Amino acid sequence: SALLGRGIARAKQSDPANAQKDMDRAIFLDSKNPTAFYNRALLKQNLQKSEDAIGDYSKAIALDPAYWLAYKNRANAY
Repeated sequence: SALLGRGIARAKQSDPANAQKDMDRAIFLDSKNPTAFYNRALLKQNLQKSEDAIGDYSKAIALDPAYWLAYKNRANAY
């Protein structure tokens, strides 16, 4: 979605607060998108919020059990 893309761009531009707002809204609008949960987890992990990141990685995995990057990064968050 456009919101997710903007959230990713904002995260890369060191604007985590607005990045998370965009990602939260993208998930609100499409709660079945594993990529949105994965990218929000990456943002949270970069902000040292590992427990929150693990939850989002787990949600991404539940939505797409073949999402190997989510498994890898969830293991790193643990």
